[in-house]
Amino acid sequence: MSVSTDKATLRQSMKQARAALSDAARAAAAQGLLDHVVALREMISGKLINDSAGVVAGYAPLGDEVDPHPLMTALRDHGAQTALPVMTGKEQPLIFRAWDGRAPLLVGDFGVGEPAATAATVTPSVILTPLLAADRFGGRLGYGGGFYDRTIADLKQAGRHVTVIGLAYRDQLVDKVPADELDQRLDAVLTPDGLIEIG
Repeated sequence: MSVSTDKATLRQSMKQARAALSDAARAAAAQGLLDHVVALREMISGKLINDSAGVVAGYAPLGDEVDPHPLMTALRDHGAQTALPVMTGKEQPLIFRAWDGRAPLLVGDFGVGEPAATAATVTPSVILTPLLAADRFGGRLGYGGGFYDRTIADLKQAGRHVTVIGLAYRDQLVDKVPADELDQRLDAVLTPDGLIEIG
């Protein structure tokens, strides 16, 4: 089978598995990520915590994605500036706008919560990404739109150092994610079971 077929098959099964999670399981997972916030801060400390200009980009969860907000709050409490992605169009890289966790979000053209256009545009040094599946080699399976892959590639091409961390339910960690040359790899995966740093 082709990589695209393998991706589609895995994408469908992971969507079904994630949709089957109860609300209680989703809430527990979001809180479970907090058990490893110290390890996460240590991993990114040289890039973020001691850098007043450091920005952590999270995301507004769509549907049954793992909720990053408790983790983002904990990072803000330790000095991080947080931001959220904004989709500007199909096949376009994301931009990021500052978000303090309190300002109301607007629903963008793609149905995702976004900061208002008046919020400052920022460049993240850390990106927390949603996903459907991840592996221990840095593979990440998204929805197929390529928004994060395109964005990460553009940031790296511009000489920006960015650390990319996938947030996942424990069952979203699989043996191997099918990948092609356009897929950008994760630097780490964070699940309720712990932080997996990719070498």
